[in-house]
Amino acid sequence: MLTALVLLLFAYGPEYLFSLPSETTDLHPDDPLQYRKTIDDDRSALAKKYPGDVGIEHDPAVVFVERFDRNSVDDLEQDWSEIRNVSIGMTLVDDPAPHARDSKALKLSAIGGQTWGADLYKMLPQNYNELFIRYYVKYAHDGIYTHAGVLMGGLNPPKLSHPRFCCHWPEGDSAFSVGFEIFDQFMLDFYLYWVEMKRWGEIVTPVQKEIDPSTSMLKAKASGNTMMKNSRPRVAPGKWYAVEFGVKVNEPFSARNGQLRLWIDGVPVAHYEEGHPRGTWTGDSFTPEVTAQGTFEGFRWRTAPELALNWVWLLHYVPYRNPAGHVSQIWYDNVVVAQKYIGPISP
Repeated sequence: MLTALVLLLFAYGPEYLFSLPSETTDLHPDDPLQYRKTIDDDRSALAKKYPGDVGIEHDPAVVFVERFDRNSVDDLEQDWSEIRNVSIGMTLVDDPAPHARDSKALKLSAIGGQTWGADLYKMLPQNYNELFIRYYVKYAHDGIYTHAGVLMGGLNPPKLSHPRFCCHWPEGDSAFSVGFEIFDQFMLDFYLYWVEMKRWGEIVTPVQKEIDPSTSMLKAKASGNTMMKNSRPRVAPGKWYAVEFGVKVNEPFSARNGQLRLWIDGVPVAHYEEGHPRGTWTGDSFTPEVTAQGTFEGFRWRTAPELALNWVWLLHYVPYRNPAGHVSQIWYDNVVVAQKYIGPISP
């Protein structure tokens, strides 16, 4: 709604304005159509029914909720499938997200020379064809980030331990991954793995069916695809942001009608589907551009019905670049996974 737009345009000062990318609707944020889309999202937001997120876990559309209002980080093991570096990389802090009715948040730390960071992985109770994940995140002024963000995706078969996606592209009946991460200079972008991801500027089609048994993926090298080149939203360190993205898998399995959407603080920022937005690929990066001749080809997330959305992952991973003794931190709070748009926490 209007409050959210004003927040984006004025609250953080000119050096930290969101660069709302043109791929959102090919319109400026103050355009009537963009404003209407924001109003429609706000009215349908699941969180509007649950001020402070109180009771939101009981809504039939909700799949999973984590507020981090725990007695200790050890309690997280009750509800997450895999947690790494609990003792040295995780801390519960008295710094909740705005409007949250609980008092805790989770801080993940990567300590140079001691630990690469920490993460939490959750296998969901079943497969889903469409899911939304909303979370609150805050970054440190002196943070060093390699892979720090939230991921959601599918594994076939489902697994209690994440297989890691680095440097391989998956088969269309085995896996796909959608991540939203912080990049250099406090800018955000997607980081995606799927069967038709780009490698060296071309759609990948497997040539040899040589599978790495440790990852269930092809052995050929590939890096995650980014989707917002030259239009990445910028954030200010030290501030909480409500980030939400939604993924819809393709149906039928031969189609490229899968979708990917993004909101920040309740404002729609990006929407990728077959034929939208306009833009071009350069290597493994997509550049949205309203004047481009081509359009995004759409997502064929999967090639088999057995593969669908069934996991989420909170990650802070700094394997290098972190000087000895330096503590790089990221904060998360009020994670909600649901089958409809959630929206920011309602006051």
